[in-house]
Amino acid sequence: MNKLLLSSLFIFLITFSANAQDEAQIDCSDVKTGVFFIPSDDVVSFSTKIVRTENFQREYLSDGSERTSRLKWLSDCSYIMLPDAKKEGEDPSESLMRQYGGIEVTYVKRKGDTIYFTARPHKQKGSFDDLFYMIKIE
Repeated sequence: MNKLLLSSLFIFLITFSANAQDEAQIDCSDVKTGVFFIPSDDVVSFSTKIVRTENFQREYLSDGSERTSRLKWLSDCSYIMLPDAKKEGEDPSESLMRQYGGIEVTYVKRKGDTIYFTARPHKQKGSFDDLFYMIKIE
């Protein structure tokens, strides 16, 4: 009986350790370029298609608008997103993004093509508990 209990506990610990290690070591090698999709949800009422090169991304929102941003990579899994250029009639969110020095995005978990991330104003200290996700489609 004790051997069975010890064996079960050992298998559980190995499984738990492997899962924890997978989440701690996120593979971000293919997120610097590609096409991604962020679906609408209870917080954001529109979906977004993102076309990204290594240092630039264009967002196509389901409401018909577009945004462009420059990307400054801090690590393989973290970057600062900055509005591309100040322009007349700038979207209020772009103006706010500029005021805070950009939006810092950090990938925290990945399951296949679904990438979970946090996002916060770069110059604002602290962390946000909200977890967002996007799906790599190309």
